[in-house]
Amino acid sequence: MLKEPCVGYENKMKELREKMCITTEELSLLTETELRIIEKLENGQLHPSDDFIERLANAFQMNPFEVKKYIWCEEDQNECIHN
Repeated sequence: MLKEPCVGYENKMKELREKMCITTEELSLLTETELRIIEKLENGQLHPSDDFIERLANAFQMNPFEVKKYIWCEEDQNECIHN
């Protein structure tokens, strides 16, 4: 069961955004959220809900489960499932 935020997930979110060649402002538009939410995500201050993960996945053109694996780790683990 995925329960704990992965260490360094914020870096992966920034990497995925940069891979798409979009700014934080553009990601906020694509996910229909405020810029400060994207900034908090990329600073590790926000642990996104399933709904927000789905919007991120759409923006990154990925499967939501793949995005979720970058953010949420298995219980009692401090590493991401997907490296």
